[in-house]
Amino acid sequence: DLLYVNLDLPAGTNSEIVEKEALQVAENVRQIPESLAAITDVGRSFTGENFSQNSSSAVITILLKPAADRNK
Repeated sequence: DLLYVNLDLPAGTNSEIVEKEALQVAENVRQIPESLAAITDVGRSFTGENFSQNSSSAVITILLKPAADRNK
């Protein structure tokens, strides 16, 4: 199973700050036992159907363990 998390910072936020914040969120997600991986994609956002370019956003893609192996 996959989850997509949008990280939206104020318009005009420096991409280095967006990346730093996204990496911190991904690191926090990696500490959750039910997650297998968290991958950041800076400069993009997810609308529910499509990805779009947005310099002040990032998408964190979370790969979860199979449902049978999760406690939550």
